[in-house]
Amino acid sequence: MMQEKSFITELTSRTIDVLRFPLAFMVVILHVPYLFPLPFSFGVKVFWNVFNQNLARLAVPAFFLISGYLFFLKIQDYNISVYFAVLRRKCKTLLLPYLIFCAISFFCKFLLVKDTTLLEFYKSLGGVRLFIDCGHIYTENWRGLSDWAGAFPINGALWYMRDLIIMVVLSPVVWTLLKRSNSYCIVVLTLIYIVNPCIGIPHISAICMFSLGAYFSINKKDLISEFRKIPVFIYMPLMIAMMIFQIIFKNLDFVQVFVIFGLIAIFNITSLMVEREHIHPIRFLSVSSFFIYAMHDNIVVMLQSLEKQGFQILVHYNALTQTLQCVLMPIFVTIILLVMYWLLYRYASPVLALLMGGRNMK
Repeated sequence: MMQEKSFITELTSRTIDVLRFPLAFMVVILHVPYLFPLPFSFGVKVFWNVFNQNLARLAVPAFFLISGYLFFLKIQDYNISVYFAVLRRKCKTLLLPYLIFCAISFFCKFLLVKDTTLLEFYKSLGGVRLFIDCGHIYTENWRGLSDWAGAFPINGALWYMRDLIIMVVLSPVVWTLLKRSNSYCIVVLTLIYIVNPCIGIPHISAICMFSLGAYFSINKKDLISEFRKIPVFIYMPLMIAMMIFQIIFKNLDFVQVFVIFGLIAIFNITSLMVEREHIHPIRFLSVSSFFIYAMHDNIVVMLQSLEKQGFQILVHYNALTQTLQCVLMPIFVTIILLVMYWLLYRYASPVLALLMGGRNMK
């Protein structure tokens, strides 16, 4: 049974709309530094430590939190008929775009591999595992494009969508546990997230952050109203302290603690700016954020390939130019994606509609 979203305020709704694009841009920031050769200059190291290893790490947990919150927003009784109706809808809005963007990445990366057939390349990635966890199979036959390990699909950034699909399938379990629990479950979920046990697939971030968002929604609590109960003098100093510790003590992992206070900070600060009308949702940026998130990995890989083939995308004159490029490159990649989105919307809207899974495109 569905119900109207009466408990969510206009402020929370607008805050989420404003945050979509900055969060997608943070994901771009996470991956663009991999374009730059080692060793990093001092400026790139600063950018890496402050943004890539800290602030940008807020993006995916925030997406999981928002996804869990919005997933149960209109659900009053999560029975079997509602569950299957949700699954049918998510096949179009989530599963189909996931498969398409993975396929796009497969063909893009196939074009960059020497001396192999399409079938051989498909088999080298573990076959259908390219949609799940082929990350650890990447080898030197990629011209050194990717040499990283992990349980990632062929489009590494799409692990969020993969884990979100799993959480959708497991949503009756989430509903049942959260419906029967009290506020202590927030403490338990937060502690589990901080401990960060190595679960694999789905990632602990998916389990805990999706469930935290779901808790607020299932219990009809407005997200911003709840976050604002935590005073600014608690979360801001702790967020800054955790970021400093993370930079100084590289062998100690404070990221999970930083993310907890960082999420509260970005939601509260953004909502305050929206409330005071310092910022407003920009519709084009909001609706294009999914495309930016899902497609940026292909742009980064293509630029990386051009660099390795001798095309001078990056200018390696000195530390200053490398630092400037590290700051400007995420903007450059994002502009390319915004132009691509506009062109698809203008001249190939049916294709864009398929890629967007029926999401609002304008």
